[in-house]
Amino acid sequence: MTDKYPNSLMCAEAIENDEMCGLTLYPINKIFSDHEFNCRIEQVTPMDVIDLAKSIAQKGLLAPIILRPCGEFDTDPKDYDHVIVAGYRRYQAYRVNNHPVIPAILRQGKKKDSYSIDNFIENLKRKDLNLLEQARSIERLYNAGMSRNAIANELNVSDGWVQVRCMILDLQPVVQAEVATGILTTTHIRKLYSIKDIEQQIAVAVEIKKARQRGEGTSKNVTKILEKEEKPRAMTKKRRTVTEIREMMEVLYETFGSHGLQNRLLGWTAGDVANFEVYHDIKEEAREAGICFEIPDFSHD
Repeated sequence: MTDKYPNSLMCAEAIENDEMCGLTLYPINKIFSDHEFNCRIEQVTPMDVIDLAKSIAQKGLLAPIILRPCGEFDTDPKDYDHVIVAGYRRYQAYRVNNHPVIPAILRQGKKKDSYSIDNFIENLKRKDLNLLEQARSIERLYNAGMSRNAIANELNVSDGWVQVRCMILDLQPVVQAEVATGILTTTHIRKLYSIKDIEQQIAVAVEIKKARQRGEGTSKNVTKILEKEEKPRAMTKKRRTVTEIREMMEVLYETFGSHGLQNRLLGWTAGDVANFEVYHDIKEEAREAGICFEIPDFSHD
C-alpha cells in the first residue's frame, strides 16, 4: 500500500520495481482476458495464483505480460483498450493484489494465428502447459491453416514433437484425461495411438496408470497386449512409411538436439519439406564445408 495506490496489496519496493522497469504500465480494468484464446484448458482463477500474487506483491513483476490492441478483430469486445496475448496468470495475480496497472509489452498488426503462436511459445518457455494443452494449441494452429512443418518451424521444435501431440488428439477422451495428468509419457502415447481398438486402448492406458502408481515401468498385462502388435525388426530392409520416417526424425532430434541436414532429408522423404528448402540446407552445409554448390533452377515449377 502506498499513497499513490492506497488500495493495492503491493509493497512500495514492488511498485517501484514496476515503475522503473522501462515498460508502459497499462490499466488493469481496460485489459480484456479472453479465456477461449488462452492455450490453457482450465480457466485461471484467483485461487490458482495466490502464491504468485504474494511473490509479485513483494518483488513486482519479473516478466511483463504481452498485449495487443483491442479492436483488431471483429470479435473483440467494445469496452476495453487491450487484449491479453500471454500472461493470464500474472494478470490475474495483479487483480488479486488489487493493483490498478501492470507492465506489458504491446504487439500489434499480426494475424490471429500469429498471436496464438505467441501465446503458445510464451507458455512453453515457462513450462506451464501439460501435453494435452500443448496438443489443443497445435490443433488451433492446424485449424488456422498451418501445416505441421510450419508449426514445427515456428515453435523451433522437431516435426516428431508436433506429431506426438497430434496423436493425443486422436486418443479417446478418457485417455486424453490421463495425458493431462502427466501419467502417460510420449512413449506411452505412441504405443496407445497404435492401438485402434477403443476398449483395448482404454484398457492399456488404465494398466499403464496402475503400473506407474505402483512405481513400475510397464505392467506385464500391458507388455502382453503390446507384444501382439507387430514389432520392427532390427535388420529389416523395406520402404518406410511416413510415420516410421517421422519417428526416426524424432530420434535424431532428441539425440543431437537440432534439426540438422539428416533430419531435413528425412522430412523431405516424408513430404514435409519442399525441394527448394532441402536444396537450400544442402547449400548451407556445402558452404560450411568449403564446397561449391548451386541450387537448381525452380523458376518453371
